[in-house]
Amino acid sequence: MYKVVWSSNARENLWSVWRSSSDNLNLSIVASMRKAHNILSADPHVAGESRDQGRRILMIEPATFVFRVVEDEQLVRVLSVRVWQQS
Repeated sequence: MYKVVWSSNARENLWSVWRSSSDNLNLSIVASMRKAHNILSADPHVAGESRDQGRRILMIEPATFVFRVVEDEQLVRVLSVRVWQQS
């Protein structure tokens, strides 16, 4: 089991979207965050697609999560989140 840590950048991105979004979109964001957390904590090496510099990207509507796995610490660091369905 991996520990999932959200960077300040990821949290700020989410908070910015959250403040200006509808209740329905916010519920969708929360659902995608929970699903991402479950996937990343279980087996992050097969989650999403690989990118450069050791990063990976996972898309769960309505959000895209960019993350890095720190194997020796059993840690997943979520670097950024982008919500692509704005209300």
